[in-house]
Amino acid sequence: GEPRQKILEAVQSGLVILEENDLLSPSAVKPYVEAFMNEAFTLDSAPPIKSNLVVFQQGKSLFNLSLHHIIADGESTKIIINELADLYMQRPDHIPADSHVEVSYKDFAVWERNTIGLGGHPSSKQYWMDVLTPAPRHKSLLTDFVRSQDYSFEGKTVSYLIPENIAQGILNLAEKAETTSFTVLLTLIHILLRKETHEADVLTAIPFSNRLHPKLKNQIGYLANTLLVRSSLDINDSPYACVDTLKTKLLQTFKHASYPFELVVENSDVSREIGRNALFDVFVSYNEEVTADEEETQHTDFKVVPFDIDSDVSAFDIAFNFTCT
Repeated sequence: GEPRQKILEAVQSGLVILEENDLLSPSAVKPYVEAFMNEAFTLDSAPPIKSNLVVFQQGKSLFNLSLHHIIADGESTKIIINELADLYMQRPDHIPADSHVEVSYKDFAVWERNTIGLGGHPSSKQYWMDVLTPAPRHKSLLTDFVRSQDYSFEGKTVSYLIPENIAQGILNLAEKAETTSFTVLLTLIHILLRKETHEADVLTAIPFSNRLHPKLKNQIGYLANTLLVRSSLDINDSPYACVDTLKTKLLQTFKHASYPFELVVENSDVSREIGRNALFDVFVSYNEEVTADEEETQHTDFKVVPFDIDSDVSAFDIAFNFTCT
């Protein structure tokens, strides 16, 4: 009468190795990779992970790793890349053996469930209920077409490089306000949404790594949580004042960051609508560029660089993903 986990003893990796000659031409690599990465998983057949390696004639290789979000979050990606780099450099001593891993993902999952079952997080539950009172109403983002009643993940990615002078201005404002660049960027998004929706009340969601315990630092799994940030910024205030206001709001939010977002949805009185996310339409994230550690990238024969692809999937109405390169 209740879900149980079944841990497989071994799983075939399914790594596919392709030589450059197997492709029509080098120009066909990107469409091939995009099709590979956008291919959906069937969760009733393990494992929710797949990979392939494209070997080029000039000695370079393109490694593609696609995994379902159910088994890994953004922090996990960084861990995986560094472990692969250590293995490639024949430095397995840098990677803890399974028998020496003090905490596994299943331990984290059990701890979280037990904490909730024993009535943990009472102040956090009340905090999130207060955040959603009065209930937020979905804003009318300016769109060209009427919203479909079907929930669709169809979307596109639009990339834009922030000019250096503007990027420096963001860093300067963050330093002046004694906060992070992410806080400044989130403030700008809240101001933008307020102007676009003509509403003073703005609600967005942000990711939280949820790795507060040191033993979770190098753990691969989906530990991340989703946090709601609600503001009523006065756009007539100075940029510094707006950033300072949102900084205070974020500091309050992080005190209750471990309370599962699923329970926030479950406990809220917000009316659900078919065809849209439960509580928010706009997601904002900030990441450092994912690459191997500096020690690996300085090696003469080994360098890891990202390979940008276009995704045709969007989990939300709008997702602002900022990456610092």
